[in-house]
Amino acid sequence: MRDNAIGLFSFSKSFAMTGWRLGYLCGPEEFIKRAGTIHNLVLAHVSSHIQIAGLRALQGWDRFSAPIVRELDERRRTLVDELNTLDGMSCKLPQGTFYVFPDFRDAAPGLTSQELADRFLQAGVGSSPGTFFGSGGDGYQRLSYSKVGIPQIVEGVKRMKRVIAQYASAGPLEN
Repeated sequence: MRDNAIGLFSFSKSFAMTGWRLGYLCGPEEFIKRAGTIHNLVLAHVSSHIQIAGLRALQGWDRFSAPIVRELDERRRTLVDELNTLDGMSCKLPQGTFYVFPDFRDAAPGLTSQELADRFLQAGVGSSPGTFFGSGGDGYQRLSYSKVGIPQIVEGVKRMKRVIAQYASAGPLEN
């Protein structure tokens, strides 16, 4: 298998290094050479401070990852629980990411994912419209819990509840 297996790894989730674009690739030597050529032509090199942070993360992974996983699990459960208190809202507990993908179709009928994301943003809550992930995502939002604590999660869901309540009382906007 060694001659046919390829492994691609990212520091984003394991070491909470989102946005740093640090990872590594393992595989047959010829494949790695070709992948390296493509990488050098398409992407800039990772800055030295990010490489040093990655090295430190690898050297201390056993001390680092368990507390991060516990914290992310608490945030994940809190966000899903809070979201599921919204009338007409449904959110499943994700199993392997720091994003949730709640269904707002019954909570805000008539609003597209983009319209709802815009209203959330005006209320101080950032989300990605579900349609960013395909046409089947309309009515959904992607929310991250990777860089916010429990108090911010609770406050964010309160703001989302206010947005939904305002929409429900005003009804759909006329075009």
